[in-house]
Amino acid sequence: MSFDPISAVSTKASDRVFGWALDRIQATAGALRADHAPIWPCSGFANEYSYRFRLRVGIAPSRTPKPLPVAGFAARAREVAAWIFRDGPFHVDYAGKELVRVEVRENAMPKEQFVHQLEVRPTGLVDLRWGLNCIVEEGRIDPLPLREVVDAVQRMHDLSRAPAFHALHQARRAERHRRVDWRVGITPRAMDAVGASFNWVRLDTPGSESFSRAERIYSDCPQVGYAADRLLGIKPSQTAADVLKPFLDDFFAHSGFLDAGACTETTLSAC
Repeated sequence: MSFDPISAVSTKASDRVFGWALDRIQATAGALRADHAPIWPCSGFANEYSYRFRLRVGIAPSRTPKPLPVAGFAARAREVAAWIFRDGPFHVDYAGKELVRVEVRENAMPKEQFVHQLEVRPTGLVDLRWGLNCIVEEGRIDPLPLREVVDAVQRMHDLSRAPAFHALHQARRAERHRRVDWRVGITPRAMDAVGASFNWVRLDTPGSESFSRAERIYSDCPQVGYAADRLLGIKPSQTAADVLKPFLDDFFAHSGFLDAGACTETTLSAC
């Protein structure tokens, strides 16, 4: 069998091209793979409580993006705050290259620093603490306003599709099709004026009075929020209900309700 130098060179060249193409494909796949890193600072849900019950919602890109130049970050973060707190005034409490913190202080309780708070990071994380209209006062606890919870989650879902959210970091191809990670939780306790802590007892949604619940009631919230593993990699095409359902299922399960799925269906229908 004779040796063909032209074929040998051609084969080596083909191998190099194939190897280069394979390396590029692997590199691209690695770059596109979700690392779920930006959402991680949104944790510690179980340790939070104040003079009112709070909803906490965090959204972040599923894959870490490249940050904006430092000079442009604070202005973009303020645009997100204006989008979320469009119903009233807010105050920029802190602005730095790694964090912008915005607060709504109007109608705050005595000793309460803020009603709502928003933290924005250059990784694209938007971390909202929404003070619910449910307070502890003179031994009385208002019903937990699940309709307000649903509205606030819907507001964050709308933000996740908005240009203001996408503009928090450097632009990427097909940005509006990128997946988003979520964290959602409700503080299980609130304090009264003398520092005693209480759990919420009732809900404000129609039909909730018929929900079956264990006799010993002790609501809790996981450190990373409810249904955290089911709220990773949410597609932009998914609706707010796709976020609310796993969150509410886990919320009712952690709150001692005996048929969490039925409670979720009733709540979503009422809201």
